Order: sequence, then structure tokens, then C-alpha cells
Amino acid sequence: MFLNKLLVAVDDSEPSQYAIDVGIIIAQRDKCPILFALVLDPALTPQNYGFDSICELAEAKANQILQSAMQKARAAGVECSSKTIYHDASQGIIDLANAENVGVIVMGTHGRTGMARAVLSSIAETVLRRTKTPLCVIRRPPIGIIHGRFLVPIVADDLGKAAVNYAIELARSFESTLLFCTVTDGSNKQTATALLEEAKRIALEGGVQAEGILLEGRASDAILQQSGIQQTDAIVMASHARDGFMRFVKGSVTETVMRSSLIPVVVIR
Repeated sequence: MFLNKLLVAVDDSEPSQYAIDVGIIIAQRDKCPILFALVLDPALTPQNYGFDSICELAEAKANQILQSAMQKARAAGVECSSKTIYHDASQGIIDLANAENVGVIVMGTHGRTGMARAVLSSIAETVLRRTKTPLCVIRRPPIGIIHGRFLVPIVADDLGKAAVNYAIELARSFESTLLFCTVTDGSNKQTATALLEEAKRIALEGGVQAEGILLEGRASDAILQQSGIQQTDAIVMASHARDGFMRFVKGSVTETVMRSSLIPVVVIR
């Protein structure tokens, strides 16, 4: 067991159902239990809301969603439990993950862009910027084919090293191989090649087969394109999770990949 426990955040959306399905697949392969969590608006507690019937209706709906998820998990032979929490959605998920010492948070995302994203925001992106727990984001349903291969974008910093080490442990647990990649503009090709060779060496010492590939162009586009070409099961990448002005100025390759990827994206900080 590598992940100890999964926390799968659920609601009544389609991406949430995809997250449940992928979470069950991960739990089956890693032989770890799942904690399904649903966050309700804290205003819906009886002491904060004048009508008990409204609270009861919300709790009944939450229980229905959680029971459906647990039935799926149990049918697949996966140990599971559930919890309804009254909290700010993002912070509630983070606090529960910390309290339960989970190995990864699994969430669905609508992958909104443009004005819809600006207005509605993304709970997954907010969780990413606040949590130190690895986050697995799902946008599409699982394709039902396991290739045994993870794409791992890396850069030459401490966070890049952390991504390499995490990916190696993940690949070893799931009996998968790794494809390390990094982006070059041509002028730093020698340095980029050395970075990939070092990652491959560390993986081999850890008992995991790995390859390396140099990418060119816009980083997020190149990563997404290679994930399809190379038939990988997931993208494993690190994020500095910048917020505020620095995020506005520098953008986030990780968040762009999260919003557009057809396969799960596992993000570590």
C-alpha cells in the first residue's frame, strides 16, 4: 500500500462521478481504503437556518450521494467510509485530508476557462493552492484501458526533484513505467538533457524503468499533446501553487493542464 487512504470529494456533478470511478480504480490497484466526503454549506445547520426541513432535505441528498458512492466501492471490493462536513468547501476538504492523514485527494473538475472560470472559480484549483496533500484531478471518465505509464514533467528545482521521487514511488506501487519530460527552447538543450538523464538514473536506482523526452513550444500544450501520443495513464507533476499577483503574472502550467487534460492529473507541492 502506497497511498494509505484516498479522500474522494463528491457531489452530484458528472465530474464527481468520474472521480469516484477513478478513485475506485486507484484503491483497487493500491489496496487502500477510500473516504468519500461531501461538503454542505455551513449555513444549512439547524442553528443557522430557520427551517429544519431545508436542512433535512440537504442532508438526505448528501446521504444519497455518499451511499451511492459507497455501494460502487463495495461492489468493487474496496473498503470505504463516508463523511458529511459543514464547512467552506475547499478548506473543509483540506482539513479533513489533514485529519485523516490521506495519501491523495481525488476530485472532479469541470475544467472551465475564460469568464465562466472567473465567475464560478474552481474548488480543485483552490484546494491545490492551499493543500500540501497530493491532489488527483479528474475531468473525464476513465477510458477503461491501463497502459502502465505515467508522464512526469520536471524542472530543475527542488520541487522538480520532489516530483521525480513521488512519481517513482507511485510507479513502483502501480507496476508502471515513467516518461520524464521537460521543455527546451533550444538554447538550453544540453542542460535539459542532463536533467532527464539524472531523473532516469534515479528511477532506475529505485527499480523503475524510465524514458526521457525533450519538448518544445508552450509547456502546457506540449505536455497535453504528449500525454495522448505516449498513451499515459496519468500526468504526475509538481506545482508552486502561486496565488495572488504572482499567479496572475506568471500563470500556472499545472492549472492549465488540469483544466484541459483528458486523463487524471496528479499534482504535488
